Amino acid sequence: MIEVSRRLSAFVPLKEYCTFSLGPDNHDYIEVCEWANMEGYDIDIEDRQGSRHIKLTYGQFLALKKAIKKLEKQERV
Repeated sequence: MIEVSRRLSAFVPLKEYCTFSLGPDNHDYIEVCEWANMEGYDIDIEDRQGSRHIKLTYGQFLALKKAIKKLEKQERV
């Protein structure tokens, strides 16, 4: 059986967010696509370091968000 789906995605140019990632052509981006089964995300990053593809289940993504929030709340010494 073949299923056809429309995946949600968000495309963000990095120009406004990360001056360190800007390559010579200034077309750096991050794109997040929800899996068709809605159990995770594909994350593509293009910058001067090259292309990277990350796959995270929904649970892994939630754990990552929680870890980042925890780090942001910590006092810096």
